[in-house]
Parts: sequence; structure tokens; C-alpha cells
Amino acid sequence: MRLLLGLAIILTFAACKPEAGNTKRDTLVRSLTNKHIILNDGSKIALAADQDVIVCVRHAEKDTTQSNNPSLTRAGIDRSDRLTRILADFDLTGVFSTPFTRTLSTVTGAAAGHQLAVTPYRPAGIPKLAQSFKDDDTVQRAVIAGHSNTTPGLINQLMGKAHLLESIPEDQYDNFYVVILSDPPVIHELKY
Repeated sequence: MRLLLGLAIILTFAACKPEAGNTKRDTLVRSLTNKHIILNDGSKIALAADQDVIVCVRHAEKDTTQSNNPSLTRAGIDRSDRLTRILADFDLTGVFSTPFTRTLSTVTGAAAGHQLAVTPYRPAGIPKLAQSFKDDDTVQRAVIAGHSNTTPGLINQLMGKAHLLESIPEDQYDNFYVVILSDPPVIHELKY
């Protein structure tokens, strides 16, 4: 009886966990196409053509000597360039950013490479932004730049989970989250 009760508790907690991808959190992404996430080791994760794929990143490394609306450091510019290369073969339909220099600079190259404008959003508008992807009947392929304290909330909204991600440490700029809006949603937590 105790074994059955223990098993029931484990299954209950397992059912509450979000659908995770089949990747390790420290896996580096090489590129993204409409059909695959291609990892640095050459392995691939299949993407379905009819599913929304939303890439969420925190802004790249910022200049911490600037207190108000800082720009990117050299490392941040390099990371932004890396993001542009990763997304080069991915048919983006939208690029979104908060209206700050560091987030806009992180995704401007990707937007330009796809001849798209960056659509600004305010952190307070995250629930509305996430819902817009869920409500839109067209296939969405987007990248969204946010902050250490807003990107987790956006991912939680997209995944339909309250506390999937709590925050991103202040010194981490390399998280690359791929959210697939399937039923149920799936997330691949990668690095770039």
C-alpha cells in the first residue's frame, strides 16, 4: 500500500511538470531551420512545419558601467552576431524586443537579415504578447528578446505554467529557449 501511495505521489508530481524537450540545458545550438534545431555536436531536433516556434533570449551582454539604458559590450555584440547566424536559415515571421538599447541591439541583426522590423513590446504586455501567438492561426516563427526578469515570465505564459522558470541569473546571457506551441507546449533549453 505504501508503495502504491508513493508511486501515486510521484506520478502526480510528474504530471505537473512542463513538457521538457529532449535536450540538456548546456547544449549549444549551431543553427535553426524550419525543420530542425541543429546542435553543435551535429545532432538534430525535428520541428513540425505546422507548429509555432518561438525563440526566447535574454539580451546579450550589457555595459554595466552605464546605468540608464546601457548598450551592448563587445561580447554582447558578438553574441548578437551569433544569434543572427543561428537564425539565418529560419523563416522568421516576427522579431520582438522590449524598447531598450540592449534588447533591440540583440535582435536587430536577425531582423535585418530577414527584412523585418523589430516590434517593440513592454514587459507589462507579456501576457497579451504570449496570447497573441496562441490565438493566431498562421504559423509563427519568432524571436523575442527580453531581460533576466521578464524572459522567464514570457516563457511561463507561452508554456501555460506559472512557475516553470523563476529567473535568469544576472551573469547569464547565453540561454536560448525554443518554445514549440504544440499541445502540450514543449521547451528546449539550450545555449548559444
